[in-house]
Amino acid sequence: MQCSQYSGWYGCLLSYSSSGATQIRWDGQYGPLPAFDDQTSMSNTCVFGTESWAGVAVTNAYGTAYASWSSPCW
Repeated sequence: MQCSQYSGWYGCLLSYSSSGATQIRWDGQYGPLPAFDDQTSMSNTCVFGTESWAGVAVTNAYGTAYASWSSPCW
């Protein structure tokens, strides 16, 4: 997962490899982001002076892999 912070918002790109069906679930600093389920990118706004946070869970038949990122919002 690679994320970038911009003025008042942030975005993340996900790259993964899986042999079989996968499920992708994104979270932001205020909870789940179902609008981005099963997508390899997401974006979200943040409040200046707070910590931006993103997390992703990728699940396939063998289990779940997690990644997260955080950065001050500017």
